[in-house]
Amino acid sequence: INAEYMGTQAAHHLAHIIQADTDDVHFLVSSEMGVSTVLKSLPWKASDRLLIFDCDGASTRAAARHVGRLHGLEIVAITLPFPISDQDILTRVEATLRAMAGCPPKLAIFPHITPKLAWPMPAKKLVKLFHKYQCAVLINGTFAVGHIDVNVGNIAADYYIGAVDRFLFAPRGVAFVAVPPHKQGCVAPLTCSYFAGQGYRKEHSYTGLQDFTPYVASIQAAEFVERVCSGLGNIRDYCCSVAQQAVELLVGMWNTEVVQGAPSLYMRMPVVVLPWGQNVPMDTPAKVMGYLLEHHRIAACVVLSRVRGVPTLCVRLTVQVFNDVADFQRLGTAVLQLQGNYAALPPASGVQDAVAALLS
Repeated sequence: INAEYMGTQAAHHLAHIIQADTDDVHFLVSSEMGVSTVLKSLPWKASDRLLIFDCDGASTRAAARHVGRLHGLEIVAITLPFPISDQDILTRVEATLRAMAGCPPKLAIFPHITPKLAWPMPAKKLVKLFHKYQCAVLINGTFAVGHIDVNVGNIAADYYIGAVDRFLFAPRGVAFVAVPPHKQGCVAPLTCSYFAGQGYRKEHSYTGLQDFTPYVASIQAAEFVERVCSGLGNIRDYCCSVAQQAVELLVGMWNTEVVQGAPSLYMRMPVVVLPWGQNVPMDTPAKVMGYLLEHHRIAACVVLSRVRGVPTLCVRLTVQVFNDVADFQRLGTAVLQLQGNYAALPPASGVQDAVAALLS
């Protein structure tokens, strides 16, 4: 098998979905690898500023702080209170940038969809704002690609990273970085191999011996989306419809709320507040996830996040084509059986790592 040729074919299918140029896209094992690839490629110097958001994934924030320690960078972190409007996000970001007048961040990183609360960020407007202050932008689109319509070319970020194995049905271990031509010269693969210095696409296409099967299988994943499911639009329509029914069901059963408020914001990933879930201990999400998995065979992403300033236990639903409303009826009943007695649940230390992986 010609890995480079098949990789190009797979990149072509992906580029069509994310509306980017095939030559700008290359595959990686994970979004985390994409973040590190960009961060470790940039020509940092001591006292440079790197801007991050507290609502981004833990692995992204950890990578930023690691590079910050290596190069003596100033890490600027923006905290956003949720729920929040697009205008409030832009106002807070601009206030931060104005406060750094004369020495803007070299790079800003933000999630297209936040991991914990699945909140959509105003990506295009943020890119335009950061560029106004001569700040390059890296967008982490791990939870965006396939969940919403992503137009990489229109967003115009300097670097866009996403996952193919989350909503596009590829095997685990398929992610990508999209870099426009004028930025490709400063992005090097984490591992330099035989094709180093032979052009962006070639040197990123092969960085040593590895299993290229997941990348190649993404071609069949794209065909599955188009031929079996009649396109991403059809998948989204179904999943969003089920999500709305699930929200109505769970909010009614638990007498709580959906954090994002409107279906246009949560799409297929509504975040629903659990009953009796305010100001609970930090280990509660792992306990609840362990209980649901062990006693009810339900895999659910339970998170503890600030909602209107209060630490609140929530479940982030992710509706897929194989789900129906009955799945969420089971979840609702299982949670009610606890009657809020989360503290009595046994420790679930192994689940904590699973939570971290889900939110990376």
